[in-house]
Amino acid sequence: MRIFLLALVFISALETGVFWHYDNALKAQQSVTASASETSTKKKVETPILNKKLLAEEKVKLVSISENQRYVAYVSNNNQLHIIDLEHNTELYSANEEDGINYIKWIRSDSLFIGSKSPKDHLVLKTFQVGTQKERIITTFTGVTPTSTFKSISYSPFTNDVYTLIGNDTITKLYHFNTNGKMTNVPLRNSYIEKPTLLSTKNELFYEDKSHNIWLNRNSSVKNIESNATILSVYEDTIYYGKLDQDGYVTSICSYQDGEKQLIDELPTPVSGDHILITKDENTLYIKDNVYYDMSQDKHFTLPKDSEVTVENHNFILLTKNDTNLIR
Repeated sequence: MRIFLLALVFISALETGVFWHYDNALKAQQSVTASASETSTKKKVETPILNKKLLAEEKVKLVSISENQRYVAYVSNNNQLHIIDLEHNTELYSANEEDGINYIKWIRSDSLFIGSKSPKDHLVLKTFQVGTQKERIITTFTGVTPTSTFKSISYSPFTNDVYTLIGNDTITKLYHFNTNGKMTNVPLRNSYIEKPTLLSTKNELFYEDKSHNIWLNRNSSVKNIESNATILSVYEDTIYYGKLDQDGYVTSICSYQDGEKQLIDELPTPVSGDHILITKDENTLYIKDNVYYDMSQDKHFTLPKDSEVTVENHNFILLTKNDTNLIR
């Protein structure tokens, strides 16, 4: 089955109607409308149909979109890296990678970080620069466990600090690249962390431990800011996190800035933190049981069956059996 990448679905909550456009195999268009309680008006929206050379023969296993939403990178199941220029609907770059890629992440909108594992169990960190259209090895991590992979890369767009998290399900290590590109190991009081998140204008690092405590690492000082919670996103210098119930699902959304906490939303039903998106104006969007919900607009609509959802750069990326869509 051929899977084409990047058939975009534009969803506007500011209009009086709610619409969904889903393009299937370059043949037919379907419109998924809101429930009868929302609107009975059907709207079709034309979206760009991409070139055949942008189609992928294999399923997409990794996908990342740049901040300006111009570039999308994806890795197919045969470990081939593709980088697409959405503005011109062209493939900017493709390569058969020798090492197995397990992580990709756009830094700003001009650099793609590529994390892969060599047959010798070395972890190799590379970047692809849009300007030069070339890959470059940044560093190689040796002496890692056979089960270790790249787990996360976070950065501050104003200070240019970059943090790279590697490890497995038991132990992790965090490395810091400063503005001069010098790499150092970050000492942490926890042997395992996840979701390292940086503020936009400060080199202040937040992360979550295995017991779902959220910590702030600032100037080598570590402070617990919340317990039984999970990090969701960051806008500028505000961190957004979800309070968890006994089963590990988010029940409420809170913000943290300069030591001040604020309740943003109470969810009507517990939701997985991986399926929640906070917008810049602090609206909560979430997906549960194959249904997309917009809390501020009190709207919802059904997604295609067997959809796989990820959140990146403040966007929902929806992978289906037939294509990959961006919900915004």
